[in-house]
Amino acid sequence: MLAIDHLRKNYGAFRLDCTLSVKPGYITGLVGQNGSGKSTTFKAVLGLIRSDGGTVTLFGKDSRSLTVRDREELGVVLSDSGFSGYLCIRDILPVLDSMYRRFDRHAFVADCRRFQLPLDKKIKDFSTGMKAKLKFLVALSHKARLLILDEPTSGLDVLARDELLDMLRAYIGEDDSRSVLISSHISADLENLCDDFYMIHDGRILLHEETDVLLSDYGILRVSGKQYEHLDRQYILRIKKEAFGYSCLTGEKQFYMENYPDIVIEKGSIDDMITMMVKGGKRMKGLLIKDFKLLKNQKTLVFVFLAVTLFLLVSEGISPLFVVGYATFIGAVVVISTISYDEYDNGNAFLFTLPFRRKDYVREKYLFALLCGGAAWLLSTAAVIICSYLKYSTLSITDTVFSGSSHSRRFRPHRLCHAADPAEIRPE
Repeated sequence: MLAIDHLRKNYGAFRLDCTLSVKPGYITGLVGQNGSGKSTTFKAVLGLIRSDGGTVTLFGKDSRSLTVRDREELGVVLSDSGFSGYLCIRDILPVLDSMYRRFDRHAFVADCRRFQLPLDKKIKDFSTGMKAKLKFLVALSHKARLLILDEPTSGLDVLARDELLDMLRAYIGEDDSRSVLISSHISADLENLCDDFYMIHDGRILLHEETDVLLSDYGILRVSGKQYEHLDRQYILRIKKEAFGYSCLTGEKQFYMENYPDIVIEKGSIDDMITMMVKGGKRMKGLLIKDFKLLKNQKTLVFVFLAVTLFLLVSEGISPLFVVGYATFIGAVVVISTISYDEYDNGNAFLFTLPFRRKDYVREKYLFALLCGGAAWLLSTAAVIICSYLKYSTLSITDTVFSGSSHSRRFRPHRLCHAADPAEIRPE
């Protein structure tokens, strides 16, 4: 029904790179925080903004080649757009009637009255909830095959949300070939509605899973610090530090239920999983990022290191092996400076409240030393090779010039003397 393959859009620092698909008969949810890229994805799919790359396929066609008839098969709700506020519902009835061949005027008016939407009142005077209801009813009014709904329940109270979602279930139940792509930052609304979920954050899809699998196999482990130390973490996806210890997201809840009967395992809502996927993180990666960021504060140290290395390279009588060894050693010693930065202003007190063990901290320092030392070894080896090549090239040119000049000086006197030999001078 809908296939998006690496849809890209750049807005300054924001980068969207989205891949997802909606199967016939499926209600697919796109969940994420505000600003994560949901609306940008929808607008790019609908051609409202120009994408920077990727492909969008609708009804088996490239989205850019859709005909007017194809667009009749789309029902759309946009979170920030709708009919002009200076129109009333009675004004838009003939518009919808002329646009859509399957527009059901009587059913639409009946639904408007059911939700207490006045037919003759200007839309600009509607409340936020009334505007949301109207956009939703318009999307369902013409029997579209694919509904693209961006935050359709935003601004609605709980009862109104439930009623609209019930209408959506009934709408899909009427025809198994219909599909829905729906986004919401209120993911609890979608848990009992969607067949599968995509989780988006900072323009990237973090997770795609069937709803049944997500709710049955995924869970949140609540463990103390001691339990965490002895926990098998091969199935842990994300870890978050808590006041009581740690929260751990897993996709193999049954494994921990069978092997760790003493720990608390919660089912976990979609909102919990979003929080864990977005705010939880890999321990080693986080520590490495911290230390690389700290290197930005050591520009003077790096400058002195480069100056000394350059001096050693151009100095006579110093072995290239010594230069490489020196650079590698200093690169590894940089780790010591990051430890001092960690301790600055009692920073270690907070650092060790983060979700990692002291063993992780030590291992990360060794890994960071290996990376810095390896980078220094590569750069210094390359510098030695380049300097050696330049020296060799300079000496070769110098030898060629001087040897040529010497040969010229020897040849010319010989030629003059030979010409001045009295025995060779013939009388005229």
